[in-house]
Amino acid sequence: MYKKTFASMLIVFLIFSLLSINISAYSLSPNKPGTNIFPYYINTTVPTSARSNIQLAAQGLSNYKWGSTLVISYKGTRQGSVSWQDSRSEIAYLDISKLSTQSGWGFLAKSNYAVAVTVVNGSPYNYFDIILNSYYGSRWGNGSGTVTINGTQYCILDYQGIATHELGHAVGLNDTCWVPTTETYPTMFYNVKKYPSTYGAPHPFELRTLEPDDRRGLDALGY
Repeated sequence: MYKKTFASMLIVFLIFSLLSINISAYSLSPNKPGTNIFPYYINTTVPTSARSNIQLAAQGLSNYKWGSTLVISYKGTRQGSVSWQDSRSEIAYLDISKLSTQSGWGFLAKSNYAVAVTVVNGSPYNYFDIILNSYYGSRWGNGSGTVTINGTQYCILDYQGIATHELGHAVGLNDTCWVPTTETYPTMFYNVKKYPSTYGAPHPFELRTLEPDDRRGLDALGY
C-alpha cells in the first residue's frame, strides 16, 4: 500500500511539474543588434493621429522591465524619402507595392500585402526602418474595434499594436509561431486577426501589451 501510494504521489508530482514548466516560444532574429540604444524618427508620411501611439509602442518596449537597458528614443519627425542603407532609424507609412519598385527596395516585392515590414542593414546592425503599409488605408486606426469598408467588416489595424510588434523585430525578436499554454498571444505572434471571424490570431490591438514570452525574448537579447 505504501509503495502504491508513493508511486501515485510521484506521478501526480511529475504531472504537476510538467504543467508548471513555462516553455518559451520566443525566437530571436538571425540578424543581431549591435546596440541597445535606438534613436528613431517618424516620417511625415505617418498620419498625425498615429504618431503618439507609435511613441507609446517604443516606450513600452524600452520600459519592458525594471532596469531595462533597452532605449528606443523618439528624435522627432522627418520629411523625405526613406532609405534602409542610411545611418538613421525611421518609421514611415508607405505603399509597399510601390516602394518595392524603387531603387534599393526590390527585395520587398514579395511583401506587397504585408501589414508592415521591418528592415535592418546587416548583422550586427544599429539602425532599422519600419514601413507601415499604406495599401490598407482606412483599415488603419487606433483601437480594438472594427471598420466596415464597402460592406466588408475588418479589424482595425491598430497603429500601436502593429508598431509594438515591428519594433520587437527592430530590436532583435523574430516572429513567434505558437503560444505557451498558460499565456495569451505574445506580441510577436506571427499573425493578426484581419477579420472579426478569423480564428487563432490576436486582434492587432492585443499586440500593444508585452506578454511574458516577449519579455523572456528581450531578456535573452541581453536588455
